[in-house]
Amino acid sequence: MRDRFLLAKPLAALTLLCTLIAYTAPAAAVPFNVALGKPVTISGDYGVISPDGLTAGWGDSTTFPPAPLASITDGSYLTEGTHWQQGTVWWDERNAGSANNIIEIDLQGLFRIDLLSIQADNNDAYEIDYRNAAGVWIAYGYFDACCGAGMRQRSGIILPFEATAIRIDAFNGDGYYAVSEFQARGESVPEPGTLALLAFGLSGLLLRRRRLI
Repeated sequence: MRDRFLLAKPLAALTLLCTLIAYTAPAAAVPFNVALGKPVTISGDYGVISPDGLTAGWGDSTTFPPAPLASITDGSYLTEGTHWQQGTVWWDERNAGSANNIIEIDLQGLFRIDLLSIQADNNDAYEIDYRNAAGVWIAYGYFDACCGAGMRQRSGIILPFEATAIRIDAFNGDGYYAVSEFQARGESVPEPGTLALLAFGLSGLLLRRRRLI
């Protein structure tokens, strides 16, 4: 009878441990769009056309009001080829307040990312940087100009990286920039505190087992 009792305790501990693991990292098993619904900020003005832009024939914010920043992470792409000022977060770098605009998406957690997708104006390039778990920004790569006119989607399976935030920095092209959607497929990474709590719980179970024996 005592042998059966001793065997039951480690089995019970193993069952509890499996339950703890299931509750601490449920999202890690299925990749998802980690940028969906996350807060978006921009470093300068957007939706402001310069005098040169007006001369070139582009409309101002009255004709083409910029979309809310939150639309960049709403999970919806515009129809391919949509005019660059139609329903987008757009800016003209000739405007002094928009010259060095950078879009930042706070992922509100640590995620392992393996695919990026952006819908942005076709004839410009868009650099992607990410912030790692230590809070350091790292230049990762860029989406080049492509395809036909208007808003165009570019996607790519990438070398995985872990990030807490993403930056989008437009460059080259004609200086009239627009972004309508950004997505990042990935999995959540358990925080060190969660792992430490799990380890603490396991050590407690093992200690209790020793005392009972």
